Amino acid sequence: MVLKEKLVNYFSDHFSCPLRKWKMDFVLNFKRLNESEARNLELSFSMEEIKEAMWSCDENKAPCSDDFNLFFRKCWGVVQNDLFEMLREFYITGKLERSINLSFIVLIPKNENLIRISEFRTICLVSSLYKIVAKVLLRRLREVIGGVVSDTQCAFIRGRQIFDGILIANKVIHSIKKKAVERGSLVFKLDFSKAYDCVK
Repeated sequence: MVLKEKLVNYFSDHFSCPLRKWKMDFVLNFKRLNESEARNLELSFSMEEIKEAMWSCDENKAPCSDDFNLFFRKCWGVVQNDLFEMLREFYITGKLERSINLSFIVLIPKNENLIRISEFRTICLVSSLYKIVAKVLLRRLREVIGGVVSDTQCAFIRGRQIFDGILIANKVIHSIKKKAVERGSLVFKLDFSKAYDCVK
């Protein structure tokens, strides 16, 4: 029971964010979508779009909590209208049925003799329906995200990985060491897990 409480407390803290007032600094020059890109993101879902998203879910990759991907493909003729109706309702209300949004967190030890919960690798198993919704939205965002993210945000740029940041950091440090700067240099080490893996 103690372990269960520790796990619940850890992940409740990790995946939540306290309410706080904040103001947007409008001096920042964020990249923006043009009008047609924004309109395309807001179009209602089409049956073709849903089917393409469904077929792009590779059943040989990370498992779902229910593992229904194969079922949806084999029974597409039977379930397609229900799937379309579910996505249409999501489009109108912006809400998903609680059971669709349910996820299971699986903990895999990173090494032996674990002391902290953070030493586990987490895999989140989501339902197939949630994965379909996410895929439909992802395929839309994929078309425009390159225009709004910075070149330094490796994890969000097609063809790049989060590990590219490590390679860039190594090159920067090598370059700093190579140039004997009289006044010294300053390097900040950021924790990627804080930047990418939690809500805060």
